Amino acid sequence: MDENGDLGFERRYHASGHASGEDITWAIEQIDPDHIVPIHTEARDWFAKSFEDVVLVDEGEQYDF
Repeated sequence: MDENGDLGFERRYHASGHASGEDITWAIEQIDPDHIVPIHTEARDWFAKSFEDVVLVDEGEQYDF
């Protein structure tokens, strides 16, 4: 924070609030889940192509694990 109370973000940095594919891959590898159920994503097919044991759910359907 500068003397005027501004946080002083530099324009070259950007934070979308979304994790990159690399970060998601790292997290999944660290957690080593039995199943991956991608929710709230526009890239559900990426999960199916990138990982094993991916369950692509359909809205309104019930799934048992």
